[in-house]
Amino acid sequence: MSPPSTTVIRGAARTARNHTRVNLHDDAAARRQGLRGGVVGAPYNLYLVHALLYEQLGERWLEHGRLAARFIEPVYDGDELRARAELATADDDLVSTWTIDNQSGATIARGVAAWSSTHDEPSSEAGAPPDATGDTTGDTTGEAPSGPLAAGEDVPAQSVSFDPDDLGSYLSQNGLLEHGAGGPDAPVPHSYLVRWMFMPARRYLDERGIRGGLYGEVDVCLFRRMRSEIEYRYGATITDVRWKAPLQFIELEMVAREPGGALACVMRQMHIIPHRDSERGDAHDAAP
Repeated sequence: MSPPSTTVIRGAARTARNHTRVNLHDDAAARRQGLRGGVVGAPYNLYLVHALLYEQLGERWLEHGRLAARFIEPVYDGDELRARAELATADDDLVSTWTIDNQSGATIARGVAAWSSTHDEPSSEAGAPPDATGDTTGDTTGEAPSGPLAAGEDVPAQSVSFDPDDLGSYLSQNGLLEHGAGGPDAPVPHSYLVRWMFMPARRYLDERGIRGGLYGEVDVCLFRRMRSEIEYRYGATITDVRWKAPLQFIELEMVAREPGGALACVMRQMHIIPHRDSERGDAHDAAP
């Protein structure tokens, strides 16, 4: 094994833009929760790190890369962001620690990234909710349970695929139109997967009456390149729900598999929902 070597890379400064105006991305809704204004979605900010790793590893990064993040400060429209990554490589393996800073020098997110040529798939107990391996023909559309959201609830198993227009729009917003504008050969960035993997769970939370919130932490791991022409089998589980007034913390685990059952992507996420504008936000005080 070759001795590890370390390299520091920095991305160009980029102006953050708010591409949607719903939930906490809306100025009025965000101010009711004590924020300065509508926040820029984490998947757009996280692209800065994905781009650094893609530049170093090329197509390999889209096949076996892992990207984990903790979001520390909100990002607002017009903020200037810059990513920095420290890469440690040995043979074909890579491990990176990274940060994204704003124009004031404050770190808005930090995390780790990794790539290995011997990327092992986890056991089902390590990252595959039961619904992800079950039959999703026709999708499961039963009624959501009543009562408070609880750990152990499964998001109904379903078939999911990429919307070429949505993927193309994301690539365009990040300066990647040359990659096929969402066509079959378009890259699917880790940062886009953060949003795509969460959306079926987000719809379930809507059905359960859970308002929109903020990304607290994400950990997305690819086991093979994901493609826009494939219909994936999706499952997700609520793994924890807790409160520290006025915040609600919801942790989820999401899995996407190819039609034949091969594991494609696993994502774990902590979602933070502020309740500063409601009495409910003062009624819970469990440690996060």
